[in-house]
Amino acid sequence: MKFTRGHVTAVAAVTVLAFALSSCSGQSAGTGAEVTVSGDSYDGPDVALTVWNPFTGADGPHFQTMVDEFNESQESITVTATSMPGSDLYGKIGTAIRADKGPDVAVIHVQNVASQVAQGNLLAIDNVVEALDLTGDDFAENVWDAAEYDDRRYSIPLDQHMYGLFINKEVYAEAGLDPVAPTDKDELIAQLDAFKAAGIQGFWQPTSDEWGFRTFLSQFGGSEFSEDGTEATFNSAAGVEALAWQRSLIDDGYSPENVDDPWKAFLAGENAMGLFGIWHLGDPALAEVDFMAAEVPQVGDQPGVWGSSHQLTITTQAEGDENKTAAAAYFVNYLSQNSLEWAHANQVPARKSVRESAEQELTLLQPFAAQIEHIAFNPLYPGLESSLTPLTDAINEVMTSGADPQEALDKAAEQTNAIIKDNRQKYGY
Repeated sequence: MKFTRGHVTAVAAVTVLAFALSSCSGQSAGTGAEVTVSGDSYDGPDVALTVWNPFTGADGPHFQTMVDEFNESQESITVTATSMPGSDLYGKIGTAIRADKGPDVAVIHVQNVASQVAQGNLLAIDNVVEALDLTGDDFAENVWDAAEYDDRRYSIPLDQHMYGLFINKEVYAEAGLDPVAPTDKDELIAQLDAFKAAGIQGFWQPTSDEWGFRTFLSQFGGSEFSEDGTEATFNSAAGVEALAWQRSLIDDGYSPENVDDPWKAFLAGENAMGLFGIWHLGDPALAEVDFMAAEVPQVGDQPGVWGSSHQLTITTQAEGDENKTAAAAYFVNYLSQNSLEWAHANQVPARKSVRESAEQELTLLQPFAAQIEHIAFNPLYPGLESSLTPLTDAINEVMTSGADPQEALDKAAEQTNAIIKDNRQKYGY
């Protein structure tokens, strides 16, 4: 994907929304009110909105810039943004809404959307999406589909963020290698052998690396869960192969044992390459490193990479107030349409039109954006993502002690299935 310079404009047409917003089954019904919303304006009385977001790092100021630009773009809506760690946001939002002190809009990681819906915290926005004529064609299909729960839509993708391969050019030079990113297993092993011959352990494998495991699991054709979210499947043959591959990096001397922070080692020039998140591009220390970013090499039979997405949602805090719901819908659409600033936060904008008009200097995002269609999303069911602790423990056990991958994954799958069973009873799916 090539980024080109351009300006992102909002939808020009005025749309009348039959705003039948509703929360999940068993929760309160929506207003059913008919309100007038424009893709580029809001025609109601003055409204104050709050938006909670998980942007507590270098991305926070960029999100605030987007909010400020929205506030300056019109006179009737004032949005106040509050940032907090994601764990706090997801834990507090329901209590805050029930106390009438919650946000009207929230930015939620896609894997947490279903749990928030099941708790009655998010409004369904099918009519908003339909009225604004938003479809999967406006986004990567897998990212768009990943946000649907129980045949309803509760969110609009803001971005995609994923793993990429970071290369330290200085370490490559030490080994006498040109800084060319490996694209497959053979090329990767050839480079690691060259580093090893030069006395360099080229790829530091961390002890806790569920996202790396998911990357290789998807490349070997596996998944962490069944499509209906009822059982863990990460202990499949593909899972064993993925975990064995990660452990082989240690056994074959390409990585030290018991690696806790490979990023620190990368910055220090101790390892040549590693899989890291796109957000690492925002680390100020990276300015001192001669590096390049590339797509994750294909170790398995097909492309695959861990990734996630920040999703824009309207909460049940706004329910019953047709002006707030209309203003919130306009604000969400505005952020989606005008997310060029978000690329400066080292996040790949979800809207195709925004990516295609992004500024040319954002070349570092190109290898990440090229992987969008290969992101391995888990199915969207309440509590599913929180059931992965046993898997993380299994990965850690194999990485630290060399335990048998099949035995470790089987044990983790049994524990995970017990958690899933409890979640299905709790959330009713």
